[in-house]
Amino acid sequence: MNARAGLYGEGDPVELGSRRFEGASRLSEGGKQYITFERHGTYEVMRKPMADGSRVTIHRNVTDRIAAEQRLALVVENLSELFVLWDAQDRLVATNKRFREVNAALEDILVPGLPYETYIRAAVGKGFFPNAEADAEAWIARRIRNHHNPGAVHEVERNNNQWLLIHEQRLPDGGIVSIGTDISEIKRVEAEIKEREQRLSAIVDNVVDGIITFDRHHSIMSANSAAARIFRCRPEELLNRQVGELLAKDDTDGPLDSWSANIGKEAFGKIEELKGTRFDGVVFPMEMAVTRVETGDENFFVCIVRDISARREMDRMKSEFVSTVSHELRTPLTSIRGSLGLVVAGAVGDLPSQAAELIQIAERNAHRLIGLVNDILDMEKIESGQMDYKLTERSVGEVVAQAVSDNQGYADEHQVTFRFFDEAEGATAIMDGERIT
Repeated sequence: MNARAGLYGEGDPVELGSRRFEGASRLSEGGKQYITFERHGTYEVMRKPMADGSRVTIHRNVTDRIAAEQRLALVVENLSELFVLWDAQDRLVATNKRFREVNAALEDILVPGLPYETYIRAAVGKGFFPNAEADAEAWIARRIRNHHNPGAVHEVERNNNQWLLIHEQRLPDGGIVSIGTDISEIKRVEAEIKEREQRLSAIVDNVVDGIITFDRHHSIMSANSAAARIFRCRPEELLNRQVGELLAKDDTDGPLDSWSANIGKEAFGKIEELKGTRFDGVVFPMEMAVTRVETGDENFFVCIVRDISARREMDRMKSEFVSTVSHELRTPLTSIRGSLGLVVAGAVGDLPSQAAELIQIAERNAHRLIGLVNDILDMEKIESGQMDYKLTERSVGEVVAQAVSDNQGYADEHQVTFRFFDEAEGATAIMDGERIT
């Protein structure tokens, strides 16, 4: 009747009905057969024996279930992850497209029924796993052991810098499903981050200034090699210490109170000159600048420390130099200039014209030399670039002629002759005449 109604499709109703009947007749007890009706979809046909010896054939519409299974299979086939299913005897059941792509070199053996150990040995033989090269048997044994005890997620490095995150799970029927996620890009980024961290760490460890970080409780979190050198200890010896322990006792109150008061405010950045205490107890001068850093809900502080002992030693030597020059050079020069000035003024009578000219040259040079000595002694002006210049418009020819005259004695001593030709007569320039000559 179903055949005549066209439920079995187009064709001779008698023939179609006979085929369906023969198929149903061949079903074993408890067996299943699937029949598709063009108008009504797919039915699952089962035969069950009855108590009186008769048999009952049950038809169940499984169209939606079959469609769902097909959709699921399509999804699994096109997953971006690798999918592979092994049965309870550890034999291959199914794979998806991504798994077959990654294992393309094993295409000829990737068929249902392939034992897992055969697969993994073939993959090692093809060089899929670089870490297996040192001891292939040990690596295979470890991989099979992990496979038989699924549940933990583990990373596997493959050839061509490919990394997979493997998650295996045992199914109720004893089989094992394995999902592999390609994490090559993540590993590449991690490697770049690690390289940058190593580069940054190398830079921090090789800077001249000490770099110390500490939390809001003033407990030191990290310190670079320079900080350890400054305080004459190993970097790890600074960890978890209070910053105040690095300062001389007379400097521990002010700065730490200042830092505590500024917690929660913007970065300080102020350079303070303090006294530090090395691990051997030696007190030394240092500069310290503290900056506040925000990272989410927690703040910490970066402290830059600079040992200025050498600078203080230079200041001491400069002071001694100034004192020596002032006493040993400027005082005699002042006396010489005063004496020459008296001679030029006629205090000892008239001088021959040639002698008078030489005395005037000596007096001018003594005056210039005293000015230069004063400038040298005034170190602060030199360091700050605030040297005073008396700029006036002067004749270039006159200045050059005076320079020739002032150095004539030096030239005569070395048998050198100066010849000055004023070819730019009338030319003037803005200058400090005393310094330029």
